[in-house]
Amino acid sequence: MKRKNVMRFLATAITVCMMSTNVTWAASDVSTPPVETDQGQSDVPEETGENGQDQETEGNEETTVVPEVESEPEEETENSENGIALQDEESETEEQQTPDEENSEVSESTVPEEDGQTELKENSWRYQDGQLIDAEISLFRSAYPNAWGKENGHYVNSIGEVIPGAVKKGVDVSEHNGTINWEAAKADGVEFAIIRCGYGSDYTSQDDDQWLHNVTECERLGIPYGVYLYSYANTLDKARSEAQHVLRLLNGHTPTYPVYYDLEDNNTVATLSSSMKAQISQIFCDTVSAAGYKVGIYSNLDWWTNYLTDPVFESNVSSGKWSRWVAQYNTKCNFTGKYDMWQCTSKGQINGITDGVGTVDINFWMVEDTPEETTPVTSNRTVAYDEGTGSWCAFKDGVIDTGYTGVVGNEYGYWYIKNGFLDWSYTGVAGNEYGYWYIRNGGLDWSYTGVAGNEYGYWYIKNGGLDWSYTGVASNEYGYWYIKNGALDWSYTGVANNEYGWWYIRNGMLDWSYTGVGINEYGWWYIKNGSLDWSYTGKVTYNGRTYNVNNGSVAH
Repeated sequence: MKRKNVMRFLATAITVCMMSTNVTWAASDVSTPPVETDQGQSDVPEETGENGQDQETEGNEETTVVPEVESEPEEETENSENGIALQDEESETEEQQTPDEENSEVSESTVPEEDGQTELKENSWRYQDGQLIDAEISLFRSAYPNAWGKENGHYVNSIGEVIPGAVKKGVDVSEHNGTINWEAAKADGVEFAIIRCGYGSDYTSQDDDQWLHNVTECERLGIPYGVYLYSYANTLDKARSEAQHVLRLLNGHTPTYPVYYDLEDNNTVATLSSSMKAQISQIFCDTVSAAGYKVGIYSNLDWWTNYLTDPVFESNVSSGKWSRWVAQYNTKCNFTGKYDMWQCTSKGQINGITDGVGTVDINFWMVEDTPEETTPVTSNRTVAYDEGTGSWCAFKDGVIDTGYTGVVGNEYGYWYIKNGFLDWSYTGVAGNEYGYWYIRNGGLDWSYTGVAGNEYGYWYIKNGGLDWSYTGVASNEYGYWYIKNGALDWSYTGVANNEYGWWYIRNGMLDWSYTGVGINEYGWWYIKNGSLDWSYTGKVTYNGRTYNVNNGSVAH
C-alpha cells in the first residue's frame, strides 16, 4: 500500500472515529469510501423538524424546499434483546431514524411488506417462542452406550436394537447448533447433513446465520448435504416467496439430498385447511424442483397422520416426486407409509457439534437408493508454523508458497496469506477457491455482517462470506450503502430498502439530507430526511409540479 494512501486512510479514520457506529471495521489495506453530497454534508447527519404535516413540501433536489426549523437530535436507547435503536415516542422534538431502526408505523402500499419487520419465532411441537423445548420422552433417550451408532455393520437404536433399513446416518442443523466443526463431525460418523438455509419469506434477515459456514464446510469436506426451510406460509404468495428464498441461497450450490419444506408451525401452517396445506406445499415443491433440485416435505408422525392428509401428499410421495421425512422420537418409526428419512432423536451426541454439552438431531436415510456422494473441494495448501522463519506460512508440497496470496485454512481456521506468509495486519475482503471472505487481523471472521472492501471494490458480507445474492441497503462504520448483487453500486440513485425500512440513496450512499420525492420500481414515495415517511399525507412539489401524497405514496 502506497504511503499517500495510508495517510489518506489515517486522516479519514480520524474523522469517522467520532461517529457512533454499529460495526467495528478496520480497513488497513483499503481506502475509505468517499462521502459524496451536494452540500458538503458531514458524516454525522443533521436533523430538521417539520413546520406542519399538511404543508406543501418540495423535493430539495429539483426545487426549493419549504424552510423547516432545525431541532436538536435526541439520544437513542438500545434495546438489549435485539440491538435495535428505539426512539422515544414521547419526545416533542423529531428524531432521525437510522436504517438499524424498525419503522414504528407501517402503512399499506404497493411496496412489499417484509416479514422481517416483525421477528418470527418458531412455535411447534419442537419449539416455543423460538426456543428448542424438550420434546422427547425420557424412555427413548440415548441410554445404550452406542445409541444411534453402528455395530457389526448395522445401525442400532437407543436400546441397542438394529434399525431395519437404516442405510446412512446424518444430522440436521441450523444456527441453533452454533458454529460447527465439520471435520470433527465427519470423523465421528456423520455421513450426510440436512442444513437449514433460512425461514419464512425471501428476506436476507431470515437467512440462517450459519448457512454459509455449514454449506461451505460440507462442500469442502465432501459431506453430502440437503437443505430445509422452516415455513411460516399461510398464503400462496408466501409459499412462492419461501421457494424463492431457498433458490436465492442455493445459487452456486449443488445439494445431493433433497430440499425439504419444514411444515410444523402451530401459529401459521397448522391453522390452514388440509387443502391449503397441500396447495402451499405444491407451489413450493414445484418451484424448487423446476430449478433442478430434489424436493421433499418434513413433519412429525402426528402431522403426517392427522394434518397432511390431502391426497396431494401421498400422490407425490408414492410417485417419487417428493421425499417424505418423518420425525418420531422413538426406538423405531411407526409410520406405515413410504418414507425416505427418519428423524429419530433430538438428543444426539456428535463431536464437533455437541462436544458433550449440547445435543443435535440424528437422522437415518432409509432407502438403498442413496444420493450420490459429494466430491470434496480440495486445496493443495495448508497453513503451518515454520521454525526457520518463525512465522506461520502457506505450504504447498512441503515448501513455503511465496507466490500465493489469498485465504488458506488449517485445523484452527482460515487465514489471510500474503506472498506465502500469514499477514496478521490485514483486514478486508480476500478470496480462495471456495469464495470471498471477510478477514479481520489476518483471520476469517465468521461473525461479521456488513460492508467491507478490498482493492477491487466494496462488498456485502454476511456471516463472514461475500453474499452475491444480496440487493438492498447495508452498512459499515462509514455509512449506509446500496448493494446490488453483493457489490456496492455507486451508480444507483433512488429508493432502496433493508429489513428496517426504505431509504433514499444518492450515488450509492444513503442521503440523510434529502427531503422530497424518491422513485423506485414500485412507485413514487415521499422521503423525509432520507427515510420513506409513511405518516405523511399532504402535497409535494417535484420537477415543478405538485402531487398529492397519501401515507407516503405519491400519486402521479
